[in-house]
Amino acid sequence: MALSPQRVLESCLYAEDLDAAHDFYAGVLDLQLHSREPGRHVFFHCGDGMVLIFHPTATAQCHPDGIPCHGSHGQEHLAWAAKLTDLALWRDRLTAAGVAIEHEQTWPNGARSIYFRDPAGNSLEFATPIYGRTNPIMTEPSSPHSLATPLGRVRLLGLLEGWSFVVLLFIAMPLKYFADQPGAVRVVGMAHGVLFLALVGAALQAQLEDDAWPWRRTALIVLGALLPFGPFVVEHKVLRPLARGS
Repeated sequence: MALSPQRVLESCLYAEDLDAAHDFYAGVLDLQLHSREPGRHVFFHCGDGMVLIFHPTATAQCHPDGIPCHGSHGQEHLAWAAKLTDLALWRDRLTAAGVAIEHEQTWPNGARSIYFRDPAGNSLEFATPIYGRTNPIMTEPSSPHSLATPLGRVRLLGLLEGWSFVVLLFIAMPLKYFADQPGAVRVVGMAHGVLFLALVGAALQAQLEDDAWPWRRTALIVLGALLPFGPFVVEHKVLRPLARGS
């Protein structure tokens, strides 16, 4: 039987000003204090794990019980999971506390992140995780048009809408005018119309669900759907680079 760790139990950061760290993590992030030792550490509960903030100089001295020494100087990183609906609330709380949002990122699989820093300069992140066994947050899903994400739904429906126009123009129309089979135009034309409405609905849904999704992107998607071969241009110029994180 394969043996692997169950989960991350403790995550560790370093700060020389432990009082400022305590005020930030307890006051701004509302983590529950577990324990603190002046000049050495301050520990917090976080879900079923722990966030440990150490003074780097203190932990460079080995513990009398033989616990291995550790320590770090410089900017570390830690990320917390957050619901998509809570991400805007966290942004508002951080901003109200005077904490600058350093960066916002939409990942290839539709997950989103906001980055900020603690008083010690450590890089912190709230992320809306969409994990899979082979596609974690920073990798694209096995299907580039996964229906599990708003972006994936828009990409898939855009390509289907575009190809339905190709079929209508180059197959159904010739069948109508050269083979006297008008039924193909009715069927494909209806499918094309349904796909257009579905694409517009998916773009609007993505706009409502994702605060970082601009109205300009929605407008380009709808405009592209109205123009011949427009969905392919929008996919190539707008949606595919977005999916790649560019």
